[in-house]
Amino acid sequence: MSDKVDWPKIFTNAEEILKQNPEDCDASRRRAQAIGGLGNTEKAFESIEKHLKKHPQDAQAWDLRCAYLIDRRQYVEAIDSSNEAFNVNPDFHIGYYNRACAHALAGNHSAALSDLEETIHFDEEFCEMAIKDENFQI
Repeated sequence: MSDKVDWPKIFTNAEEILKQNPEDCDASRRRAQAIGGLGNTEKAFESIEKHLKKHPQDAQAWDLRCAYLIDRRQYVEAIDSSNEAFNVNPDFHIGYYNRACAHALAGNHSAALSDLEETIHFDEEFCEMAIKDENFQI
């Protein structure tokens, strides 16, 4: 089984679902994620912003927005976006990882370590991911 993500297929599937149901929350988020996966992070950011206007209770979308803000080097805004994900869903444990990245890049090392510990506590596989992640190379 391949770990390679088929972004064109994900994008096409999301578009097909949205043609049938323009309000589909998952398809709208997957569309924005696929746009980013295809390399157009600026358009992906615009897409996730549009998505969040319709679906502000989507914690995954707030986390995706955080990732795009990190890419734009807007770390304070990225942290705010993660905080919004937690406001929507306090049990959204995976969100701690992106917030840890934003904290690390903003120079908030103790906050980054705290969030990283929370993420690893939730899923130990994040430990390996963090070891390889350039965001934590300080």
